[in-house]
Amino acid sequence: MFVPVVSENINRSQRIVAQIRSLIAEGKLKPGDRLPPERELAQLMNVSLTSVREAIQNRE
Repeated sequence: MFVPVVSENINRSQRIVAQIRSLIAEGKLKPGDRLPPERELAQLMNVSLTSVREAIQNRE
């Protein structure tokens, strides 16, 4: 369900948030569903734990 994040013009944390929002829009995640633990999410998306934490904190 989650795919590696490739850096382009948008920073990694913004791409993580965009991917999660996209999964919600596609119905693959429902609002309120639990995400995998931070470490697992970082591995699945091929990003640092810091990027995942930043994305979770700045989810506006």
